[in-house]
Amino acid sequence: MKLTILAPISILLATTNAYAADKTSDPDEGKFSGGMKLGLIYSNASTSSTSLNSAAKLKYEKAKWTNEFKGDTYYTKSSDSEDDGTNKYSLGYKLSYQIAKSYKTFIDNKYEHDQFETYREVYSVTAGIEKALIDSDTTQVNVGGGPGYRYNKRQPDDVDAPNQVTEDIIANAFINADTEVTDSLSVGGDAEVDYGKSNTTYTLGANLSNKLVGDVALVFDAKYIYNTDVASDKSNDEIYTTVSISYDF
Repeated sequence: MKLTILAPISILLATTNAYAADKTSDPDEGKFSGGMKLGLIYSNASTSSTSLNSAAKLKYEKAKWTNEFKGDTYYTKSSDSEDDGTNKYSLGYKLSYQIAKSYKTFIDNKYEHDQFETYREVYSVTAGIEKALIDSDTTQVNVGGGPGYRYNKRQPDDVDAPNQVTEDIIANAFINADTEVTDSLSVGGDAEVDYGKSNTTYTLGANLSNKLVGDVALVFDAKYIYNTDVASDKSNDEIYTTVSISYDF
């Protein structure tokens, strides 16, 4: 656990110092952008349920540096006592540096907390290279990956290994794409794999955004997660589908 705490601190200190050194020689002000979205669904039939999903992102670009912060939550509560529902959130911070026209180096930190699935806590940090395959006014396609470290902790009530902690050296690879179909409609998708000795995680995502007015849009999201190693009473698959209102700035 000591390694888990020290790893992100040392990485953030090193990258912050490097960014500060570059900042002193760059007179530009930098550029902020970001967005947020919120979805809420309540149903009342034979049982009642409340679902809430939210997300926020913030990007700061200055010279060749890019800082990206993001977070999201999924929450579902059912009146059926036999259904635990969903209580999951994630946080991420990614620092990138442009080393060539279409290449970036990056350090990506991710933390996930899940109240009911196999892993209560997952922290990972990856360092690698990202390449822009397409970078136009309407379409962006990026691929990347690299080695990293991952910390997993199982649930306290896990039927097989309560509170078990595993630490892995992992290999990460990803691809993401976004394109504007029309002035008001855009679609996107992503795929990612974190390969480790104790568990490998595959993630697929897709989204469709339809502008309603100005910077406000209606967003449909779908995410599929597959873990190779889970508790014997849990499913390998996780599927999340959401409808949200978003605001970008």
